[in-house]
Amino acid sequence: TKTNTLNDIYTWNSCTDSYSTYIFGIGINGGTKYIPSMQGFWVQAYGNNPVLKVTSAALKTTAQNLLKSNIANDSVNKVLRLNLNGDEIAIHLDSLATNNLDPLMDAPKFFSANSSVYSVMYSDSIKYAVNSLKDTDVVVPIDIRGSGILNFNSVNTFLNQYSIFLKDNITNTFNPITEGMQYNFSDSTLVTFNERFEIHFVKNIVTAIKSQTIPLPRIFRNYETITIIVPEGFEIPVKVQMFELMGKESYSGSDTDS
Repeated sequence: TKTNTLNDIYTWNSCTDSYSTYIFGIGINGGTKYIPSMQGFWVQAYGNNPVLKVTSAALKTTAQNLLKSNIANDSVNKVLRLNLNGDEIAIHLDSLATNNLDPLMDAPKFFSANSSVYSVMYSDSIKYAVNSLKDTDVVVPIDIRGSGILNFNSVNTFLNQYSIFLKDNITNTFNPITEGMQYNFSDSTLVTFNERFEIHFVKNIVTAIKSQTIPLPRIFRNYETITIIVPEGFEIPVKVQMFELMGKESYSGSDTDS
């Protein structure tokens, strides 16, 4: 029984010197829904007079070892996993989520000396370990500390319903995110975090063209910037025309950069 308490569970992983988290079927840094015997854990209050009551009905016979590694334990779809230097976070899209703190679905970040990555939302200032957002087009800022290789997993849980892109705010480049993708980068911020990346989720449009053999161009917007991703297989240069709602042409041009 929980009152004014977030639904997440935090445990300390002494082998990775980081906090493991579990919430709503999503476990990061080795977190699961089972708390081993003798394992300390934390919950987080978000309002006045928080209450946590646990009865013997919560006891399970499931064998669970003390945390020693990072193992994915997702039981939901549309979960993108990011790992940087052994620190893991997750971004989850769900029709029941909001773009604010959801007590049943979001997990704020618990920091340690080895923490290197977290996500935020444009609607609040909370730093997230598990960030659940609306199941629609969305841009998620990613803050990092230090250089390394950013690893992406669980892309296949989106069931081809989204195209997902990584924007590097330093190089101003977009990279399609695929299962097992690795992005190597350098960053001089070794102490403080900075908003180095953005994750762009773009919902795929189902077309009636059955004979399409190559991916269609993708167009998405981030505030005042319109980005057009042209996949391989299209004739170069690509001509682009933009029109206002009244039909007046506002832009026309071509580019050889695919």
